[in-house]
Amino acid sequence: MDSVRLHELLLLEANYHYEIQLTDDVTKPPLCLLLLGQPLNDHEKFEIQRSVAITLHLQVINDQDGQFVYDLHQVSKRVNLVKETNPHLELCGIMVTDDQIYDYNKLIESLIQHFKGEIKYLFTYEPVLNSVMGHKLNGFTVSPHGQQIGYRLKHGKVNIETRKADENTNSCLPQTSDRQRMDQELSFVQKLTQEIDRIIRYLDYSQPSDRVLRKVSMLVSQLNRGPTTDIDEMIMNKEGELNALRTICEQWEMGIELGD
Repeated sequence: MDSVRLHELLLLEANYHYEIQLTDDVTKPPLCLLLLGQPLNDHEKFEIQRSVAITLHLQVINDQDGQFVYDLHQVSKRVNLVKETNPHLELCGIMVTDDQIYDYNKLIESLIQHFKGEIKYLFTYEPVLNSVMGHKLNGFTVSPHGQQIGYRLKHGKVNIETRKADENTNSCLPQTSDRQRMDQELSFVQKLTQEIDRIIRYLDYSQPSDRVLRKVSMLVSQLNRGPTTDIDEMIMNKEGELNALRTICEQWEMGIELGD
């Protein structure tokens, strides 16, 4: 049986995109993600690290039937942007949510046909919000068709000093549970993703300057680097770059509104 490694950020991203589509009328929205990763040399064939969400629209065929459609140009552009800023990653799979409710067959066939030879894995996912570990996730190979695969979630390592607590221990620091840590991380990812979405809209609907493209590329490349001793200074610099990009996006959005 094939086996792959999944970075835990994938489920955080999937939960985020799932949650922002929730409405009073739709408690289980449709969601499709393209997965990117890199091949491994050990028994685990791939490590899947990133995802690209596909904006889906339901095209009604008749009173009873419909199918999902998407903007192929936009999807290809987003995938290429991830590849340009992460040259070690390659397209490798698809993830869909709540496949017991929605018929994704034609959508999956279309994506496999367009990205011919690149889609190797298909994951079906049933999110349980606010609980990253509470989910139903199954993986399959695309060829041979429908063969189930194993997977392992890759978690970041956190060094924690442990000691036996006694009556003399006087700690003023709040103890953060795993649930709280994951909620905090999810909140951070949501805020960061909102800013990234604004940048993507700017890239999609305008003629970005080379300066902006270089900054986006440098920013993503720096985020992929490991921590260094001057991490605080680097974070401050990156916050400044994000603020500059935010200003550019705001000016662009104001220009669009004035143009209307």
